[in-house]
Amino acid sequence: MSLSALLLAAAIPMGVADPGATAEFVAPGSSDGATTAGALFYPTTHSRHAAIGRLDLVSGETKIVFTAGDPRSSIRGVLAGGGRVAFVTDRFRRASRLYAMDASGGAITQVVRGRSVGQRLCGRAIKLDDVASTGEVLFQDAMSSCTRPYRGSLRVRVFDPAIGIRTLSTRPRTDVFLSDGPPFRRLAGSQLLTFGDRVARVRDLESGAVRRFRTRAPRYLFGEADVAPDGRVFLSVWRSFANGPPSQTIRLLAPGDGGLQGSVVHRTRTDFGIASFCAGRAVLFTESQRGRFSLTMLEPRFAWRTGVFPDPDVRTTCEDRYVVMPMDSRGPDRVFTYDLPG
Repeated sequence: MSLSALLLAAAIPMGVADPGATAEFVAPGSSDGATTAGALFYPTTHSRHAAIGRLDLVSGETKIVFTAGDPRSSIRGVLAGGGRVAFVTDRFRRASRLYAMDASGGAITQVVRGRSVGQRLCGRAIKLDDVASTGEVLFQDAMSSCTRPYRGSLRVRVFDPAIGIRTLSTRPRTDVFLSDGPPFRRLAGSQLLTFGDRVARVRDLESGAVRRFRTRAPRYLFGEADVAPDGRVFLSVWRSFANGPPSQTIRLLAPGDGGLQGSVVHRTRTDFGIASFCAGRAVLFTESQRGRFSLTMLEPRFAWRTGVFPDPDVRTTCEDRYVVMPMDSRGPDRVFTYDLPG
């Protein structure tokens, strides 16, 4: 969820740091982290092995909570929510394992393992999509035979330690290639959001009802999207221009809204933003080309925090207590935390 590409393209010097954060910490590698249970979990290294670090958002204490056994493995896709952390270890993008870890106790479960072979990538591959606010782990599981007629399937699945793995959808596949790009998925309660560049869809897993959203023309593309357990949806639409920066429009859609209905909560060509649901509360983060940022609570709307960041490469991650902004700065990686208003 970084805005760095747009902000760096502006090539405007950043202002003096004045983030006004509740707390500030230094944690190398934390710019790719996710937060839950009062801590930030992020990929790092330990004794030349890929590892997961934990930063306590109250005390600032850091410690290693997972270390990959194979020194040739890397860690990708660290996500968190509902007191659970999920991540994938990957060896040469061929052998992979999906893990789910209890954020408080540290107990780790290997959910599935995959191994793809050959130039056409047969076997099994996995991709982590999301960790819901309830702690459920959403992932893709692709399988394909290595002999003709190469029958296989792509399953969208959910892991819950209490009930195990359940499959949400299945479709045929003849290889196990899983792109790092779209489609992207978010899970919130019974609401499954799937979105790409031009189409977004919300499916109610209990009723089976589906809502679809489409961009209006080729010059319009979807950006980040999010869904709440009650069916509210954030959609970000980007419009390109022949000259100058694009425009961004963020809409908040009610559970019954379809098409591109809903309220416009942000429209800009300068202060680009990301909107998400933090414990069901709607939060808007925006940052200008000069590094001035704003955190705004919606429903009702009020400005919550403003300031200036010393570096443009900032991400946002949130939970029920904090909004956390890890920064990939030119110096040590810093983490700014903000207490959500009661």
